[in-house]
Amino acid sequence: MSNDATLAPARKAGSAKTPAPSTAVPAAPIENEASTLTTAQAKTVLETIAGYSDTLCKLLMLAQTQEDEWVAGIAVDAALIIATSIGALSDTAAGGSRGTVIGGHDRWNFGPNFGERGAA
Repeated sequence: MSNDATLAPARKAGSAKTPAPSTAVPAAPIENEASTLTTAQAKTVLETIAGYSDTLCKLLMLAQTQEDEWVAGIAVDAALIIATSIGALSDTAAGGSRGTVIGGHDRWNFGPNFGERGAA
């Protein structure tokens, strides 16, 4: 596939529709603690994310082709764990220990209320 290929079909002039309003939560602005990764560390994070993404893709293809629901379920569970790791890695790399999109490692792995649990 060439770099100039488009994924969306071409639209006829005047046929553009106004997109429906998004219900997605916008990403938080990158104002949190700045990432202090060196270039070598950032490269390591990106290489790790790429490797995890490759594994995630293979797991999802495996789940899609499984006739055994138990095996498919295990593959989807593993994919969820990898997706969480990818999110935590990239969010933390972008915004330090607190992250910038969803939050840091603890928020990605334990949920939004983890920091409040057991607080005085």
